[in-house]
Amino acid sequence: MATSVTFTSGKQKGGGPSATGPSEVGARFEEVRRVEALTRLRQATFLLLPPLTLALAVNVRVFGDSLPIRALALIGMLGLAALTHVFVGQRSAGRRAIPIAVVFVLALGLLLLGVVFELPGGRDVHVGTISAVMMGAAIVIPWGVWPQIVVAALLALAYGLLPSEAVGMAHPVDLVMSLADCVALSAVGAYVLDRQRRQAFREREEARRMTAQREVLLDAGRQLNASLDFDETMATITRVGRTIIGADTVALILIDARREVVRTVSVAGELRDIDREILHLEVPLSVLQPLVDELRAHGFVTTPGPRLQALTELAREQFAVLATLFVAIERQGELLGYMTFNFRRDTAGFAEEQIHLARGFAAQCAIALANAHLVADLQRASRIKSEFVSTMSHELRTPLSVILGYTDVLQDAVKDLEGRVVLDRIRVAGRELLDLVQTTLDLNRLESGQDPAHCEPVGMQELWDELAGQYVALDRSATVGLRWEVVGSPVAFTDRRKLKIVVKNLVGNALKFTSEGEICASVRATGERCVVVVRDSGIGIPTEHLAGVFDMFRQVDASDRRAHGGVGLGLYIVRKLAEQLHATLDVRSTVGVGTTFTLSLPLTAAEAAAAAA
Repeated sequence: MATSVTFTSGKQKGGGPSATGPSEVGARFEEVRRVEALTRLRQATFLLLPPLTLALAVNVRVFGDSLPIRALALIGMLGLAALTHVFVGQRSAGRRAIPIAVVFVLALGLLLLGVVFELPGGRDVHVGTISAVMMGAAIVIPWGVWPQIVVAALLALAYGLLPSEAVGMAHPVDLVMSLADCVALSAVGAYVLDRQRRQAFREREEARRMTAQREVLLDAGRQLNASLDFDETMATITRVGRTIIGADTVALILIDARREVVRTVSVAGELRDIDREILHLEVPLSVLQPLVDELRAHGFVTTPGPRLQALTELAREQFAVLATLFVAIERQGELLGYMTFNFRRDTAGFAEEQIHLARGFAAQCAIALANAHLVADLQRASRIKSEFVSTMSHELRTPLSVILGYTDVLQDAVKDLEGRVVLDRIRVAGRELLDLVQTTLDLNRLESGQDPAHCEPVGMQELWDELAGQYVALDRSATVGLRWEVVGSPVAFTDRRKLKIVVKNLVGNALKFTSEGEICASVRATGERCVVVVRDSGIGIPTEHLAGVFDMFRQVDASDRRAHGGVGLGLYIVRKLAEQLHATLDVRSTVGVGTTFTLSLPLTAAEAAAAAA
């Protein structure tokens, strides 16, 4: 049964499970404001103590007639400041910071009014005193506009209710206007400062949010780049995506444009049977074409929404999903697929912060997917190449063996010198080609990892005798001597077949580059190692080329007129096999004097295990 769905897209604000919405930012601002108010109040009460003490001393010396009431008021202010300073230092004062500040300023203002009550002259003359309290409170204490209005209005009212016959009032209208101006100005000042504080806090929170997002995405990128294996990368995408968004389930869906299908390649989270059933499920692209078009156009789609009723009901009934965020995975304008972040909990939707995180993560996923696809393609191409090389090498070796076999047969039949020379050239060329084919087969097995080493105790005397017998039958220059030397009766823990390949490659390399003199292949036990040394008196290797002699296809003379053949694989194979045998390999050479290769093998299984670790 086909279902027709209309999709909507755009930024949706809400309070998702890991969201940081406006209400949460407002709550944090209120908490920060309480802490700041408490800090400011504690500082203000401490800083009031010296001037109040000085004012008390001055009043004692200057005012004698009204000293009792003045001293009583100032002592009250000192006690109020000290008591408040101690009280706001308690842990319990945290959530009551604003009420404490209101009570303190009101009490301080009333005590000042007590002093004003005793002052001679017009009440309108001394309105500046109470105005200073109002404005000072607005500037010092970050309590917002309403506490400021309440405090300023109460102080103005109390000042206006002082007995006029006690303090006098020459201009009552001016007094009312002055008090009203003080209340209004202090309220406006508190409002402006509060807006600035809120704006600064929002900017700090936005910077903190963006920094946190960058850190999250950087960490996600490190995890995505930890592996280039395709399946592992897919699993990492859904696992990390669920962590950074906090969704109940996350699914990764890829688009196969050639086959026009979409396929779920990975799911993670609190999975149910229905979630596991969709894994690797393929759906025709036409079924989800409206969703795909919206993702191409806007980058993300959210449900529930007023125009997504059909999809919302389908998700709720079949998957018990209450909210879903679809995020496009795009690379160079091509839609590779999309991710779905699903919530089964009761939620108001997805916050803008979650959408930003999801889209940033999707951009990293696009790079990881492209890299994984590239590596998978390279691995597939390498596998096809290896299979082709292996097949061709086997096919080449069979006719070469036939050619060499018939050459040996003809060797006995041909009697004339010219015919024998031709047969010798055919045999030499055939053996070189057969060696190249065998080297290619050895390399292919090493690169594919299909030829592990099988180590066991190997008697080196027996192996050396076998190699010496094989090289006796090989043609070589009469001016070059080949000596096989065994010191003692060493037994190495190694793979006999692979070690034989190593020694034959080293000796063959020495024969190729030695026109006269001697080549010595020796083996001996030294401490806990079995040491194989192949030394020649050939042309030697320049110092600047020593570091690269074990590289693939590396030759000291790479020109097309070089005197020595080969493709540069022999020493590369030696190095790879030495790694498999847990052996160390060293080369020393002097131009015009000769070259020495040293291979150090373990004598026991325990030593081989230690070398492998």
